[in-house]
Amino acid sequence: METNKIISPYFENGTFAGVRVCIGDEDFVIAPKDYNNGEKMTWYDAMDALKADRLSTFNYRQICLTMAYRKEIDKMLEDNGGDKLNGCWIREEYAYSYALLYHSYHGFLDSCHKSFVFSVRPIKNLKEE
Repeated sequence: METNKIISPYFENGTFAGVRVCIGDEDFVIAPKDYNNGEKMTWYDAMDALKADRLSTFNYRQICLTMAYRKEIDKMLEDNGGDKLNGCWIREEYAYSYALLYHSYHGFLDSCHKSFVFSVRPIKNLKEE
């Protein structure tokens, strides 16, 4: 598969570590698989678990870039042994009890109550926020 300069495979120590998205002020790597073997969790639990493991998930700008290139990202993930992006929490809160959720199949964002359970896809920020 031919890659463009925005989306590229990312390797650490010779092992596929995800898909790198680099454009403008954003430079991040999407993990090949969902967090904790795809365990679904509430937004609260997901944010606490990621923080405890020194991980992160998408912010609003990052998920918008991911949505714009989702077919390329999914193909690159699958071609390298990863999993396509599933519906997953992002870290942006929508209201006191709601956060944003990425619906990957349809490629849109929605707000959802933070007590519902969904997957989480970690990312690695290559630029400091």
